[in-house]
Amino acid sequence: MRRPYDHAIALDDSQPGIAVLSERYKLHQRTPPGKCDFHCIAPFAFHRLSHNMRFVTSPSLSRVDRRDGTNADCRTSAPGIWAREFRKSWPLQHIEGNNRMNSLDKTLSILSLFADETSTITHEQVEDLTKSSRSSAYRYLQSLIDVGLLAQTASGSYGLGARILELDRLQRRSDSLLAAARPIMAETAERLGHNLILSRYYGNRVVVSHTEWPDQSMDPVFERGKPLPLFYGAMAKVILANLTSYQMRSLMLRHVDEIRRAGLGDDWKQFRASMTRLRKQRVCVTLGEIITHTVGVAAPLVDGEERVLGSVAFTVPRDVFDAAGDGVLSAEIIGVSTRIMDKLDDGKSAEAGGSRDDELQD
Repeated sequence: MRRPYDHAIALDDSQPGIAVLSERYKLHQRTPPGKCDFHCIAPFAFHRLSHNMRFVTSPSLSRVDRRDGTNADCRTSAPGIWAREFRKSWPLQHIEGNNRMNSLDKTLSILSLFADETSTITHEQVEDLTKSSRSSAYRYLQSLIDVGLLAQTASGSYGLGARILELDRLQRRSDSLLAAARPIMAETAERLGHNLILSRYYGNRVVVSHTEWPDQSMDPVFERGKPLPLFYGAMAKVILANLTSYQMRSLMLRHVDEIRRAGLGDDWKQFRASMTRLRKQRVCVTLGEIITHTVGVAAPLVDGEERVLGSVAFTVPRDVFDAAGDGVLSAEIIGVSTRIMDKLDDGKSAEAGGSRDDELQD
């Protein structure tokens, strides 16, 4: 029997992303032959040391994020249970101590050890994280080395591999939200002279995807791939406000102390009320929560199925914000958000139309 981490990895210019076909999933999936669903890495910055991975399933298994928290599209009980169990294992910082982790979980969890302050890791750290024997930890490390995600250094430690550079390039090329947002952000930044940031949400993480930085008086600290605090700053808070009740309740259970410290509520009722108020405002304004004397003005990026993809935000000095006025920047960022999502929806409609035309020709 194949080990859980012995998966076929397909990656090239024609199929950007890592496609992992699970043996366990093949037993459960009920799609017709030739239309097998894959699990793909969600968009994020591969080159960043602090990145984490999560898998997203096909639409038939991934719609557990509806407002009512149901799993309506799971055709059989087994895939539904499997999808929920898989989601529970992410983000990676929450899987430590989980004795039910399989080999694939343990192998991928190694990547969670990397951060800005941790550019290399040791064999002992992998043993501690995965709660495995030395030989098992070696196999997990070797699996990642074999596909180029890790590389062994001269000192015997392990760093990120060159394959991540390829993945980042392909992710930039294939990210439809980035493609839709970049020209709109560039035009707005040039017209107003204000710095703009595009962030993505995945696996309870908020990460910078793209920036336009015309105001060089501010240090460009928000580089691509930089993780952001989940409960501080306009970019993260406006994302939180547009999550489903199911997602927000899960966050409350896992991060109750952090939510209290951030002033978002002492209990579930207060947290939900504060997020509801923020969602109705359609914009979030914060002062100095990430950078002192800096104001963030953010709007969410929500698709037609009410899934929050990320956010777009102005980051300006306090005096610039006071001169421009709250209402002006709020209206501008809502306009930017609307234009991005309209362009993204137009691109999806064009792709769908092209697919139908190809089918008719065939």
